[in-house]
Amino acid sequence: MVAAKKESKKSVKKVPAPRKLGTGKRLAGSTVPQLQEKLRARVANIALEPHVLFPVVGIGASAGGLEAFTTLLKSLKSNTGMAFVFIQHLAPDHASLLPEILQRSTKMPVVQATEGMAVEANRVFVIPPNVSMGILRVSCC
Repeated sequence: MVAAKKESKKSVKKVPAPRKLGTGKRLAGSTVPQLQEKLRARVANIALEPHVLFPVVGIGASAGGLEAFTTLLKSLKSNTGMAFVFIQHLAPDHASLLPEILQRSTKMPVVQATEGMAVEANRVFVIPPNVSMGILRVSCC
């Protein structure tokens, strides 16, 4: 463990464990302000490529939430620059027609999420029945 250095009588927080940036540089021992500066520099470069960094919007509803889902999709443009993940309480033993139903309400592609699928902007992803879903390996820097 790296000992924290004091800067002008203030203790500086250290990153506790080694982690990697996309460039492969180790972060152990970096101060929070140093990490913030590295992030700002990376985001400034990424901002030139809007397809690389985009918001992911999660929307959840009970089994009766179909009307809310379709109303929302009808009000959105097809090029929002965001990915939408719809999570609805579904019967675990029945196939879902939710992607097909939602597709009627938007020009964005609507797909049922599958293991290992890449999240993309301007798409709608729907949780499949009888699964717990998460987004993994997301990094911006």
